[in-house]
Amino acid sequence: MLQIGLGNPRPGVRDRRCNRKLILIPMPRRELELLKDNFYHIFNRGNYKSTIFFSDRDYGRFLDKLRSYKDEFNVEIISFSLLPNHFHLLAKPRSDDGIQNLMKNLLSSHSHYL
Repeated sequence: MLQIGLGNPRPGVRDRRCNRKLILIPMPRRELELLKDNFYHIFNRGNYKSTIFFSDRDYGRFLDKLRSYKDEFNVEIISFSLLPNHFHLLAKPRSDDGIQNLMKNLLSSHSHYL
């Protein structure tokens, strides 16, 4: 589940912070236009709050993949926090589809690793 934090608006309601009409789709994630050079809080948690990092090696591998994918997809990672069952990222994309590609590859890689 990828959630990109801009509050929790109702479908079709304008977000006062960016003056854009938000379109929500009936899936665990919402469609949100991610604009380059803006800051986004991204967080992800294991299913049913289950553990996603079991050892120091898991944390290290996740950070190595994050470093390589952030360069590949041109996303600046401002800060991060990794906890046993979830993580937070503060990211600034430098391209239009940077965050989507970064998260798709990072989460796919980590889930196949586990």
